[in-house]
Amino acid sequence: MKYIYFDLECTVNGGVNKDSPEAHWDNNRCLVAGWAVNNGPIVTGSLNDLALGIKAVAMNHPVTLVAHNAKFDLKYLLRYHRRSIPWHDLHVWDTMTYEYRVSGHWQKFTSIGDACALRNVKRRKTLDLGAILKTGVKMEDIDEDTLKDYLVNDVVMLRELHEAQLTSGYYADMNYILPLAEMELNGLRVDVPKAQQLCSTLQTTCDARLLSMENYIRYNCCWQDGSAISDDDFDPNVTPKGKYIKAMGARMTSFLLTGTPNKVKVTGKWELGFKVGKAPALSSLEVQQHFAKAKTTNLGYPMAEDALSKINIPLCESVLEHRKAQKVLSTYVSPMLEQAALQGCIYPKLNTTVTNTGRLSSSNPNGQNMPTVVRELIIPHNLGEDEMAEVDFDQLEIVGAACVSGDQVLQDHLKTGADTHYETGKSVMGWKSPSDMTKEDRTKVKNVNFGILYGGKANGLSHQTGVDIAIVKKLISSFYTNYPVVKKWQDEVLNEIHINMEPFGIKDGEQVYASLYECPFSGRRYLFQEGKSPQWMRAQTGRGYSFSPQQAANYPIQGFCGGDIVMSTLYEMWCRVQQQGDPIKFVLTVHDSILLEVQKGWSIKTLLNQACTRVESKYNLPVPLGMSEERGPTWK
Repeated sequence: MKYIYFDLECTVNGGVNKDSPEAHWDNNRCLVAGWAVNNGPIVTGSLNDLALGIKAVAMNHPVTLVAHNAKFDLKYLLRYHRRSIPWHDLHVWDTMTYEYRVSGHWQKFTSIGDACALRNVKRRKTLDLGAILKTGVKMEDIDEDTLKDYLVNDVVMLRELHEAQLTSGYYADMNYILPLAEMELNGLRVDVPKAQQLCSTLQTTCDARLLSMENYIRYNCCWQDGSAISDDDFDPNVTPKGKYIKAMGARMTSFLLTGTPNKVKVTGKWELGFKVGKAPALSSLEVQQHFAKAKTTNLGYPMAEDALSKINIPLCESVLEHRKAQKVLSTYVSPMLEQAALQGCIYPKLNTTVTNTGRLSSSNPNGQNMPTVVRELIIPHNLGEDEMAEVDFDQLEIVGAACVSGDQVLQDHLKTGADTHYETGKSVMGWKSPSDMTKEDRTKVKNVNFGILYGGKANGLSHQTGVDIAIVKKLISSFYTNYPVVKKWQDEVLNEIHINMEPFGIKDGEQVYASLYECPFSGRRYLFQEGKSPQWMRAQTGRGYSFSPQQAANYPIQGFCGGDIVMSTLYEMWCRVQQQGDPIKFVLTVHDSILLEVQKGWSIKTLLNQACTRVESKYNLPVPLGMSEERGPTWK
């Protein structure tokens, strides 16, 4: 195996604020590259020189590319050398991701300096580039010889860090970083005219609902001296330190709805109350009915969406509609339009070292939580020739639970194609055959089943799914009756965590513990840490901190499904496309699905089947993997 250690220094001129160094922005470029092959000399040169070096070594040897935050550097190589480097023959070792994996997801976004300190590598960086850039100096203005000297030291640091990581004896597959780099580089194309229209519609909704609330306040409320509320009182630009009323604020909503607080204090001088003869929208009996378990603060009752949605009055409808429109507008559509104005695309970042479970996260913007109305704005880069294809795994969480728990009954049901949700729900719902299930009832059982796999309890699952708690309790009992080894495995994981716990610090004067758990099936590590105990557990144990049974049940399944199976399948798909030149573009991964752009009429069935077969073999899965696709002109 040949290791190629490399690092790049690039301009920082991209993005809306011109402060991004990412390769997906056209006005960024690589200034200089530094690299070494195994223990050979450090070489500096152009990005093209590095690409030629990689290609030359890869012709005769297996090659692993080693970098810190490798996805960043790989994007520049892919941008300019997508076809000239045999990517499907290369492996990746990211020293940042490795620290995350070997630590059980504890070390997040670790800098190369901090990683070296963790591994007792004494070498340190020779320049603080961040501090230099803050002075207004641009990367391209820094002397090239200075950058080359800096790069040489960085490559030596990288090599010594990698050598130290190798001695730990822990292996983590990181090849999936290659397709993730391509996804970030490709980005998501936005239908800008449609996005502008949606932006206008959402803004109109926000304005209308805000005006409705302002009128409601004018009609029902007045200042403490009896004076009327004026238009200026709703304008922060007119009275920024005066009598500005935040009409859609949580405190105002609580006041109008419940009468708590009994006055809305705007400043030290001005407070707002109900006019004579006016009252809160809810009676005291209705307040008790809807908020009996809620605790009040100086803001009044908590105005959570799930609580407001159960109160069928125009006031709540206005608040909810305003919140929904404002969230989509400010979180997604406005930033999307701002970013898309530069190159027609948005570029969600796929973070490999953030979550506690091992799944990816996404940011700037978050591509994994986009509502349907926003997804419909995403269109293929080759409009008219390609279509969007979202690939989903079949019952992936159930597959993951069957594998890590070893429950033979659950495995047999998956092998024979039995519907696990029907098996769980039939005794509770009175179903005699699968045809008795309505789509709605099956979804309820499915949501509860997934909640069980992630360690959920009856109260929480009832709240999350909207299923009556009595039915939830019966479904939990039915699931564990059908699949008792799943419950046994969940208990064993929690027990092993307690057996292997070690002191992890002092909080509130109490010793707190952590435990490193390695899933036998996948080899993925998790560092479980004690958190604050619920009141019932404090009373039971006498301790203020404890391990979470939900995390113990949740993390191994989430990590195996989203971190191992999805990423391995993604890599297998990507490798075949690289080899064969299939007309497929990889653009995003969302939890348990993969988003592609595929040429119209091009079948990906063989691609999916072969990838599943390879992953089944890689992990020696006792159950089959299945994938299905949904296509359309937009992402839905």
